Amino acid sequence: MDKKIIKTGQAPDPIGPYSQAVQASGMLFISGQVAIKPGTSELITGNIADETTQVMNNLKAILTEAGLGFDLVIKTTILLKDMDLFAAVNSVYGEFFESDFLEGDGPVWITFLLVLACLRAPSLLRRDATKLTNSWAAP
Repeated sequence: MDKKIIKTGQAPDPIGPYSQAVQASGMLFISGQVAIKPGTSELITGNIADETTQVMNNLKAILTEAGLGFDLVIKTTILLKDMDLFAAVNSVYGEFFESDFLEGDGPVWITFLLVLACLRAPSLLRRDATKLTNSWAAP
């Protein structure tokens, strides 16, 4: 199996021992993204639409670096602290995908009642992720 590490300056640098993305066996696996502006440590907060836009732009930059686009995405996972934010997140999310995806032929969107940016509440992420998977907890 061939493996290629994907790295771009147009998305935030990893803050731990992981890669922005790994391409292997014809698939691309992108690490979780938060609303950090590339080249800075600035975390966008206060407006879920702005946070979501930044995350989607980060993902777009990684996809572009790999020579891909949102049209090839088959699964996404979005972590939300509050399901009342779903409509606002979904509105921005939909702007990044072609309209035919929004008619039932698009990526599977799995939403957990967790945290969009785990930097805000790592203890909540630890508790809920442990309940969901019973096998992972944040350090």
